[in-house]
Amino acid sequence: MSAEDLNRLRVAAADKEAAEFELDHTVLTLQEAVATALRHGEDPEVIADVTDMSPSEVLELWGGPEGEDATGNYSLSALDPARIQSSGTLPS
Repeated sequence: MSAEDLNRLRVAAADKEAAEFELDHTVLTLQEAVATALRHGEDPEVIADVTDMSPSEVLELWGGPEGEDATGNYSLSALDPARIQSSGTLPS
């Protein structure tokens, strides 16, 4: 393999890695924006329309049943006090 071909391969691989990093960063930024909008009470249907996502995709970014959003933060307003008390996390 020529030095020119080897260099072209290295540059292409580096460009691919940089593009993947940018995509990951962009997805995280979108997840944070969606989670913030939901915490602020925005309608998931409106968020879905603005972001060109389905409403179910928007709600998936909100997080699971534990109330953890896409950024890994917990929103106290999203937690169900009855569920927390029954789990023994808080005194009853």
